[in-house]
Amino acid sequence: MDVPEQRIVFSHRPAFLNSGSPAFLIPKKTERKNEEMVLGVKLVCDRWLFGRCCQILLGDYFYAMPHESGVFLAPFVPSNKILEDLAFPGDIDILVIPYEGNELIVSHTLVIELKIVRASFKKQGKSPVRFGFSQAMALLDRGFPLAAVIHVITSNGSPEGAWRECDTAKVINAESGKIEMASPRRMDLLPHDLIKRSLGRLLTNRSDDCIGIVSTYASQAGRGVFLFPSGVAALPNPVTDLAVLEAIADFFNSHYNSFLATPRY
Repeated sequence: MDVPEQRIVFSHRPAFLNSGSPAFLIPKKTERKNEEMVLGVKLVCDRWLFGRCCQILLGDYFYAMPHESGVFLAPFVPSNKILEDLAFPGDIDILVIPYEGNELIVSHTLVIELKIVRASFKKQGKSPVRFGFSQAMALLDRGFPLAAVIHVITSNGSPEGAWRECDTAKVINAESGKIEMASPRRMDLLPHDLIKRSLGRLLTNRSDDCIGIVSTYASQAGRGVFLFPSGVAALPNPVTDLAVLEAIADFFNSHYNSFLATPRY
């Protein structure tokens, strides 16, 4: 059952931050001890990469978003700041609220559980101790409209002897999309392999088809096709609670300066 679209007007929005502007402050002690928090903040601040994650998780709605739209993002929100009686999970790792103009599209709010996969060339089969599905399911049970799990992969590189030959192409006309095949080159495809393996584990272990899943690679260097995230869209929660949608809007209106604004276009 699809939940009817719910829109709530807001009067204040976070200031737009240009590339290179300070966004979130993380104490040095936290940075050393909490890699999940650091990578989560880096993920939402990388508008290109997180936009690709939203493209997957928001599904058809992402492609229907009009001009003057986007998402407001808040990392590591204490759950009881939204619902006083919500104890598990203790935090919503990433809270995503779409907006159009001056309206919050609260019925498409996405709550994300984040897990880190620390892999390496020698240990490519590494997986997190917990997948994050119990936390995502708890949020669906409580009435949030969309929930997802993102696994962020970190690893070293492959030795050059393990690199593989790939076909390459160069863009001839960016407007028309015309390309021309170029000479093959050898590349380190470990990130691609890790994303594929991680996604397979997520699909195997997912407890409910409503939970969206994404596997992505954390490295910013040498962006290529293999660094595109891979995953499955979140499906609407058939037991979405209208009171939860109102609580989400109340939290945004009270803490809008804690959000990062990321336009769709």
